[in-house]
Amino acid sequence: MGSVVNMEAKASSVLSTTDMQDILATLPPVEYAFAYGSGALKQEGYEQTARPSAMPMLDLVVCVDDARAWHAANLDSNPHHYSSICRAMGAPGTARLQENYGARMLYTTMVPIPIGPHTGRLMKYGMLYNTMVPIPIGPHAGRLMKYGVISTGDLVTDLTQWRWLYAAGRMHKPVQTLRPPQCSAAGGGGGGVARAVEGNLASAVVAALLLLPERFSAQELFLKIAGLSAQELFSKIAGLSYAGDIRMGIAENPHKVSNIVSGSFDAFKTLYRDALQAMPQVTSRAHDLSTFAQDASPAARASLVERLPSAVLQGRHRAILLAAARSASPNQALAKRLAQIVGASSRWQGLKGVVSAGMRKSFLYALAKVRKGWV
Repeated sequence: MGSVVNMEAKASSVLSTTDMQDILATLPPVEYAFAYGSGALKQEGYEQTARPSAMPMLDLVVCVDDARAWHAANLDSNPHHYSSICRAMGAPGTARLQENYGARMLYTTMVPIPIGPHTGRLMKYGMLYNTMVPIPIGPHAGRLMKYGVISTGDLVTDLTQWRWLYAAGRMHKPVQTLRPPQCSAAGGGGGGVARAVEGNLASAVVAALLLLPERFSAQELFLKIAGLSAQELFSKIAGLSYAGDIRMGIAENPHKVSNIVSGSFDAFKTLYRDALQAMPQVTSRAHDLSTFAQDASPAARASLVERLPSAVLQGRHRAILLAAARSASPNQALAKRLAQIVGASSRWQGLKGVVSAGMRKSFLYALAKVRKGWV
């Protein structure tokens, strides 16, 4: 469908925005889409290479109003993206799998990138994730992508409530928007999604402040946002959306969070500038927003707790977190709560991945993750 090719991407692990939009055009129309990860944004630890098979997988997330109709169209145009189980279930069963289990995403993985010099590069897309899909044409044959599909209402729920802290967690880091939120009935229209995105960033700052001391640097703040939480006992780089994630223990690059922050530090500063400036209890100690101080009094921390997303405060957790905020070290209670949310959603997503990708692709994808974690 898309034929415009950026030849500069030939030697880079990062695809151009034009190429990624052309890839998106090979899927049915979506309400909102973004790319994330080392295939879309610069990260430390990924060298330029001319070999597509050595390049990182491209990661996409697409948001749709009607999951059943979207999967029906995609099964018709891209049936090879789906596992045999999903093809047998058809669009109704695939949509139910996406919208009723785990983090409400369905991923398709190991899909060949379908345009230009990146043909064969893998992508993944999701919250029903289609993974390891080869990019199918040009000198990049062998490069893959994965893409995740999520319904508009579920995306807004996760961004505003942190019910699964899955899509919301991915959007704590800089992403490359490929299609801005469109006006639609689901999720309050494009404006509703845009407001939810902004609210998610503000919530990330609130949570990070509760995990940080009175004085901190921008680097420390972004490491907290991108990755610091329940795993703080054994790692200084495990973050809000990675706390409790089953992948971070054995099947993920152990330097993932620090690589993300180091490679996109300026993008982090731009992304969080407004949210930080809107925090009255935070003061910048440098004109370039490199160091900060916060009011760490019990009253100020209790005020921050009240601003956490509703799923974090659900049930008895509000009282627990408020009590912890008045103590000397409130961060452990919050880290534990975030780990509970992320752990539950990541386990279900792992099980869904076996169905949406199939046993073979799931094994190959997991093996690649394990290698990344141990190399």
